[in-house]
Amino acid sequence: DNDTFPLWYVQEVEGFRTDVRVVNYMLSSGYWYVHQLGKKVYDAPPLKFTLTPDQYEKGRNQYIMYVDRGITGHVEVKELIDFIASDDERTKLPFNSGETLNYMPVKKLRLTVDSAKCVDNGIVPREMAHLIVPYIEWEVRQGALYKNDLMLLDFLANNDWERPLYFANPSSLKKVFDVDEYCHLEGSVYKFMPVRAKDHIPGLGGINADKSYDVYMNDYSWGNLNDPSVTVDRESYRHARIQKQNFLRVAQTLLSEGKPDKAAAVLDSCLYYFPHDKIHYDIIQMPMIEIYYDAGHIETANKELLLMTKVCDEQLTYFLSLDVDFADTFYSKEMQQNIAVLQRMSEVARQNGQDELAADVETILQTHMLTLQLPQQ
Repeated sequence: DNDTFPLWYVQEVEGFRTDVRVVNYMLSSGYWYVHQLGKKVYDAPPLKFTLTPDQYEKGRNQYIMYVDRGITGHVEVKELIDFIASDDERTKLPFNSGETLNYMPVKKLRLTVDSAKCVDNGIVPREMAHLIVPYIEWEVRQGALYKNDLMLLDFLANNDWERPLYFANPSSLKKVFDVDEYCHLEGSVYKFMPVRAKDHIPGLGGINADKSYDVYMNDYSWGNLNDPSVTVDRESYRHARIQKQNFLRVAQTLLSEGKPDKAAAVLDSCLYYFPHDKIHYDIIQMPMIEIYYDAGHIETANKELLLMTKVCDEQLTYFLSLDVDFADTFYSKEMQQNIAVLQRMSEVARQNGQDELAADVETILQTHMLTLQLPQQ
């Protein structure tokens, strides 16, 4: 809801990108919502399905269980959907009561790719056409399909590479549509493309760094989180941390692609819109500092390292001011993490020739380690 309702707002109130169909995957477990998906909304055409509205009706196809029929290899997802939609009794699972239910006889699925359509419809950039795979294969990881799972596979079977498809988080679909290798981060969303991501991270997908850079630096408007008079609510804080993680991934990829200034610019923007006094420093900041050093932005790296050290110092000082048993019970993890961060900051400073700065960090580190009675380095 927190991902989709703001998008519905900008379509309904602002009239923005009314050609895009926003789908709430969780809501599509309800028959009434699937019915809506089959209708035009604003300027967005309906989603195409094989199953009829009656077959998505309440009480029907709520739970499509898997029954092993000894089928080897991968089956086209369209064939599975046709099997489930069929009225042929041979496609049903009989029960002693005389009732029959739909089932799925296969878990290994394939989606054949039409490369020409992918390019013509903007799903794959023309310059990446040579990277398009002939088909995508995956395996359903659960023992049944629920209504929203069925809706997704039905849409995939009928979209025929006509409309680009984006996910907020591919890992949320992993049990049914395990294809994060083909999901490319573009800013805050993942574009599904029949192109393997060269920098794929299991559960996170890949990243289109140049597109993400353009989106973050030129398209997005971040509002007023960095305004001193604005109090950040819990939900905004959570989303801001996700955005910081995405900023970091973009910067890391740009740096690996030999674009250090772009990498540093992305981090500059991140720290401007999500400053420490609003979105507090945490372990995410460590690789940011390393990127600044690797990008040759030494002054900024030193500044951020000092601030990170100050935060760790203040937190450890507070934890150590508490009752020992209380702190050990409730803040042991935080204390260990702060010690680890200080150790890493010292190493990073020395690796980048900042010996004086490293010595300052080590002084703070040794003080806290002595108080905690940890072995001295």
